[in-house]
This record gives sequence, C-alpha cells and structure tokens, in this order.
Amino acid sequence: MKEKIKKYLKEGVIFIVTLTIALNAVSYYRSLDLNKDSLNIKSSGKINLPEQNITEREINQVLQTAYNNASIPFDYEIIHTIPKNFIVNNESVLNPLNINANSLEVQANVIAVRKNLLSNLRNMFARLNLNNLNFVLNSYSTIFALTDSIQRKNGLAVINIGAETSEILFFKDNSYIYNNFLPVGSRNITNDLALMLNISVEVADNIKFKYGNLLKDYKNLEHSQNVLKLESVNETLNLSNIQTIVHARVEETLIFLRKKLKDSASINELNSGILITGGLANLKGVKELAQKVFDGIPISLAAPTNLQNRFVNLEEYILSSTVGALNYIVNFDNRYELDSNKKLLSFINEEIKHKNSTKNEEQSKKEDLKLTPLKQEPQPKINILYKKLFEWF
Repeated sequence: MKEKIKKYLKEGVIFIVTLTIALNAVSYYRSLDLNKDSLNIKSSGKINLPEQNITEREINQVLQTAYNNASIPFDYEIIHTIPKNFIVNNESVLNPLNINANSLEVQANVIAVRKNLLSNLRNMFARLNLNNLNFVLNSYSTIFALTDSIQRKNGLAVINIGAETSEILFFKDNSYIYNNFLPVGSRNITNDLALMLNISVEVADNIKFKYGNLLKDYKNLEHSQNVLKLESVNETLNLSNIQTIVHARVEETLIFLRKKLKDSASINELNSGILITGGLANLKGVKELAQKVFDGIPISLAAPTNLQNRFVNLEEYILSSTVGALNYIVNFDNRYELDSNKKLLSFINEEIKHKNSTKNEEQSKKEDLKLTPLKQEPQPKINILYKKLFEWF
C-alpha cells in the first residue's frame, strides 16, 4: 500500500510540474504568435552514397544539406527541417533506412521564425536557468495530439481556432505539406458582440458560448424566450441578434480558411476530412456550419485523447496545442526531422535511449549487489514528506 502511494505521489508531482511548465510555456509561446511570423520554405538536398547503405548518419547528412540549401531572410532563424519525402533510386519513400542505393535525396519544408521572437523566448527561459531549448511550430505539433498515421497518410487538415488566431495545417502521405493562419479568433467574436450590442467585453465574453448557439432557432421563439436580461447592466438583449453576430463572424472565418486550402491545392486531397479544434470548437453548431462551408468534406471536432493520466482531464479542445507539444516530444512515430538546434530527431534515437536506459538499470542492479560501507546521510525533505503521508495512511 505504501509503495503504491509513494509511486502515485511521485508520478503525480512529476506530471503536474511538467504540465504546469508546458501550459505556461505554450501560453507564452502562443502569445508571441510564431505562426504569423513564420515562413515555410521549400528546400532539397542530395548526397552520394559510397557505401551504398542508408543509415541514420546518411539521413542526418541529407537533411543537413537541405537545411543549408534553404534561402531564408537574414532576420529569420530555422526551427524545423521536416522532410516531405525521400527519394531513393528515383522512387519516393517514407523511410529510407537500410535501403541500398547510390544516392539519397530529400525534399523538405524548412520552417523559419523571426529571430527577435526566439530571442525573447530564450531570454525568458534563461532566467529560469533553462538554456537547452527546442522550438516547435504550434500548428505542426498540434496534429500529433489529434491524429494517427492512417489519417495523415490519406490526407487531413487540422483547423485550430484559438483566441486570437486560426491556424490551418495539411498532411498527406504522412508528410507535412502546408500550413497557414488567419489573425482572427474567438476574441474577435467577443469584440463584435461588445461593439454591436454596446456591452462590455467581459459581458460579451460570458454570453458568447452560453447563448451563441448556431443551431437554435431564436427567431421563432416567443418574445419572452428570445430576450436575455442582463441584471449587471440593467439591459435586455435579443438572443437572435447575438446568434446573427456570432454566425456571421464564424462563417467568415471558415470561408477564409476554405479559400486558403483551395489556393494551396490541398482541398481536393482531404480523404480523411477536416478536424476542428481549439476553444471555438466548444461553440454549438460550429461543426454543422463548417459542413456547409466545406461542402462535401467530412468535418469532425477533435480533442486530444492520446495522453492518458490519472490526475487531469486533457480531453479538451482548448488543450490540443499543449498536449500536441508534449506528445511531439515523447513520440516520434517513425519520422525524421531536424530540430531547432539542428539535431536529428527520429524514432531510432528513442530506441537507443531505451536500450541505454535498460543497460543502466542492469548495471545499477549489479552494483547494488556489492556491499559498500554504510554512512549516515541527511534525509531529503521530500522523504520526510513521504514519511508523514505514510503515517497518515
């Protein structure tokens, strides 16, 4: 019993601390709006293979070549080098590992962000003595909280409508193809309500989700049922007016996003449909409205479900970005890319780490069997806390 309590307490503390750091980091990260200050640059690299065998070293080398071949503005810095596809023996492959060939080529998306934004982030974390940082584009990491490899292979778009921006990302053949954004989010709906109805922003924000139902027919209700009384300001509002304002802004946003997908030539390849997430996914009727705007394309509302734990419910639309960032770190899902420190990230690295961890555990067990002189050491404060908790139980 005590061992289980100790295990759960330790796991809970680690999880809560990690989640708190992630929430705060992602919150600050999103406030800087890296998506609107990012560039998606197409690049490519090619190397010869004297040994005619593709290993992790050759994959790293060809991605480094694509990184160096990318032409970016002087005030931008690369944070991702993401392969679109590898070419081996004139054939496109997803995973070139262990293939024999004379040359290896890669077509990649290179993501660059303004240097001053990254500098602000580095300075913030430097005050916390955290200097080994990696940056990930918000719209890119979000997809790993919501989708599986089959969806990403068939063709899928994720629309993340947050407070200030609406982000869109398209995957096909398990490759990141396209991303874009709109400087419009649910806060614009709040501002529209406040302006059009002559109410405060705080009041408008409260009634946005509570009464902004896109499915309900307020106009055919009796007058008494179609009126919202605001006791705080001693005013009455027509619910159909609220619905009209919300509907107009959401429809406009979806139409603009549809145009961006159409202009990118991606809209005809959405075999797995479109996933809508972010805070606005909580608005009743947004899925039905999107089905009308994206005529004939399957629409789903998506919340993260692949980070299970015993402490906090993360299956919330608003947490897709946070869970995506966490999942991006721990699960590479048979993919390769260069991170913002120009290091190769791959599932191979994770296997190596696991093997090394197993070896270290075995070595530690062997050392534990050796008798060593006992010496008194000060008891850590955390152990004192555990001791007290065990006494309670």
